[in-house]
Amino acid sequence: MRERLSARLFVFDEDDRILLFRYDWTRRDPKVATHWTTPGGALDAGETFEQAARRELLEEAGVEVKLGEDVFRRSAQFQMGSGEWVEAHERYYLIRTQCFEIASDLLDHPTSKIAKTYRWWPLDELHQSDEIIYPEQLAEVVTGLLSGSKEKI
Repeated sequence: MRERLSARLFVFDEDDRILLFRYDWTRRDPKVATHWTTPGGALDAGETFEQAARRELLEEAGVEVKLGEDVFRRSAQFQMGSGEWVEAHERYYLIRTQCFEIASDLLDHPTSKIAKTYRWWPLDELHQSDEIIYPEQLAEVVTGLLSGSKEKI
């Protein structure tokens, strides 16, 4: 099983809503579940986790940020859209920003076979949602981060 290093971001707006992307795999493989997840992705060769997080947010949302230390780490085995199983090692970074719109060309790149949309989620809706959201414990993790460390953010 291939190891996959990944940098992801918890992006919060001024109303404590978190930015999530919805990946609709039906154009590529209807057997893969449509789901919501944070911005981010795999490290490129020679990249640090911090460099990858900044690059991913710029590519996916058009936003440049400065990052502090990672605030959450997880390892998980899962199947990629290609069908490949990976052992993922993820580091998450927390940023605060004003709410923004994402340009449509960043959401639906011509080479992508995966339809992507986004939404700013209030935490109460995140806790109550029946949608597939990754990481699975996202609501609990970010609620704990926000309630216990607002002065550090």
